[in-house]
Amino acid sequence: MTAPQALLVLAALVLLTLLIGVVRVARSGRGRPERRPLSLTAADLDGRPLGAAATFVQFGTATCGPCRTADRVLERFVATRPGVAHIDVDLAEHPGLASRFGIVEVPTTLLVDPTGAVRARFTGVPRAGDLSTFLDQLIGGSHVH
Repeated sequence: MTAPQALLVLAALVLLTLLIGVVRVARSGRGRPERRPLSLTAADLDGRPLGAAATFVQFGTATCGPCRTADRVLERFVATRPGVAHIDVDLAEHPGLASRFGIVEVPTTLLVDPTGAVRARFTGVPRAGDLSTFLDQLIGGSHVH
């Protein structure tokens, strides 16, 4: 390989890396419907009850900085939504849940209906607008601002 060819390959790799980074940042925190039939049980959540209307189950670790930010976002969000709960699950204490629910990045938050069925997934720090959109789809749009 000649020097100009090597530089061209290097430039292409740098551009590809930048593109991947831009796509990841743009997708971070956005929700998407869960298409697989997944559900949580009380045993998965150490007996903690689900919310009457919905529950945001946040998976993370104690050393994850973005997890703390996601925790604050979710706590503020659910504080204005009656019947909606927020539960943190530390994957260091429940490592089997990561593979069971396909969690490859923390924080990952699942929106769960009252029966435990997973309805949506948020990877990264969730965006309040997306939380509202998916929650409104689940419970019919009635909430307190």
